Amino acid sequence: MKKLLITILVIFSQFAVANSGFEDYTYQKDRPFNDIRQLQGQTFVPQTYTAGTFGKTDVKAGQVKIHIGNSMVHIEGVPSLGSFNIIAATSTRLGYEFKLMDGRGYSSSKMKVVLDQHNFVELVYLYSKKYGEFTFFLPSKTQKDLEEERAYFSAKKSTLIEGESDFEDLSLVPYKRIIDTNNPSAVSEKISMKKGVSFKIGTKYVTIKSENKTKNYKLKRKKVSLASLKSRPDITEVLEIKTRGRKNNIKMFLNEKNEIEFFDFNNTRYMLM
Repeated sequence: MKKLLITILVIFSQFAVANSGFEDYTYQKDRPFNDIRQLQGQTFVPQTYTAGTFGKTDVKAGQVKIHIGNSMVHIEGVPSLGSFNIIAATSTRLGYEFKLMDGRGYSSSKMKVVLDQHNFVELVYLYSKKYGEFTFFLPSKTQKDLEEERAYFSAKKSTLIEGESDFEDLSLVPYKRIIDTNNPSAVSEKISMKKGVSFKIGTKYVTIKSENKTKNYKLKRKKVSLASLKSRPDITEVLEIKTRGRKNNIKMFLNEKNEIEFFDFNNTRYMLM
């Protein structure tokens, strides 16, 4: 009974990620996958897909999702598909390949995550004798998308910090982030504009917004010190912003050009455009 309960909890945790809200597509250049282990916990949101010999079907953002867990793949939004157990996973010349088995263990399938020469995902392909052949396509950004991003996200080159006064009333809208900075295999992922992630450092408070939620932290003090990071010799200074009632403060890392190279908060690293 205990073993069954643990299994149910593992499956539920995987499906909870798959069924969480995704308001934007996964774009081809959002993040590279240099190691197959980086696919664990990844959800792909395609813009179009084909089923067999039928033409492409356009879908709204979040209507179709492909979640890759530690031991299962769950495909949501295509009526005939669902959950598959991962039997084996390997790297191939074109990307990564998964051998799958349906819930009953009767029908085997193959899923391929196809990469370009820079390890960005172009498409996800599924072949099954029982369910058929499916190809899920990730969109590429248009010129309009790129212009909107440049206007929305904070640019590293335009955010110069030459003195402590430059941090007053400073607003930052990060472009990418690395969740769980203690994980050596973690990679950066793009932040959707619909997430509304932003940081504002005022004279008395630090305001953090994310997904229509706003939190204010009373500013305690700022501390500037020289930085010495073996992995990042380009970092010359670090500014720590302390807030009352928090152990995890904001640490901003400056490069030799006095630009904010990245900043850390709550075990997550944020980068500007």
